[in-house]
Amino acid sequence: MRIDAMFVGRDTLKKRIIVHEEGDEFFYDDDVKYLFSDITSHYHQETLHYTNSVYQGTSLLFTVTFLDVEKPYRIEIDSNKEAKYKSVYLLSFAIATYRAKMLRKAFEEGCEVRFATLDIFSIVIKEGNIFLEYQNKTPIKIEKILQSHDKRSLEFIAQDIKESIELNSISDKMVFLELCSQVVRLEEKPLSVLQKTWQNITSLGMKLYLLYIATFGTAYFLGRFCCEDIPQNGWSETGAVLLVFTAIMYTLMHFFVVPHEIEKREKEMDNLVS
Repeated sequence: MRIDAMFVGRDTLKKRIIVHEEGDEFFYDDDVKYLFSDITSHYHQETLHYTNSVYQGTSLLFTVTFLDVEKPYRIEIDSNKEAKYKSVYLLSFAIATYRAKMLRKAFEEGCEVRFATLDIFSIVIKEGNIFLEYQNKTPIKIEKILQSHDKRSLEFIAQDIKESIELNSISDKMVFLELCSQVVRLEEKPLSVLQKTWQNITSLGMKLYLLYIATFGTAYFLGRFCCEDIPQNGWSETGAVLLVFTAIMYTLMHFFVVPHEIEKREKEMDNLVS
């Protein structure tokens, strides 16, 4: 997920210290020990932050729930808190790896596999089918799953209901996609009439803009430097200014901003695995 916003340096850990050694199936938050085996759901949500199209950093919201504990355990931290961010990121990855192994094993053995969500239902794979389970209601068997065009949300379809949910709101989202696709084929959700219309308008608008730049920009430069009989007017002046501005901005983005964003993101990822 990408968001254009100020990057403010979130850190809900404050002075607490997270300790987890590679290979351990537990971690410490200060003096409190938490076991991976007690975790019942895990959510790893990253948000990329941009200001004026320039990458600032990544916010990580790490949430787990524990057996017989009502309140979720949550940490939100930004990548400019480098050491803390790395420890939280690697801990979240370790939990995801542990839970993926346990969930795959249960699935292969034909056991019930349950995925909690931040919605009012859970998703259960059992007996070769997928069900939505609500509290105090009969489970609903899912017939089809549609994935949005941007891959950020899913729509579950049964005979009488349609339920939509953000992928980030599903526990263990990556292993969920892996396992559910072995039971019910994921299909891409068709674009709505409004979405198709907007795409067409956007595409047409860009073509008209480029045509405008090319026509009036060319007329301006020909009239100024080549063919004096081409009249010079406000339209061609405006077209030339936009042409030059567009060319400068494209050059800056392509040769300076984009490489900087890639380099900064790669450096963050290298720091996580080193």
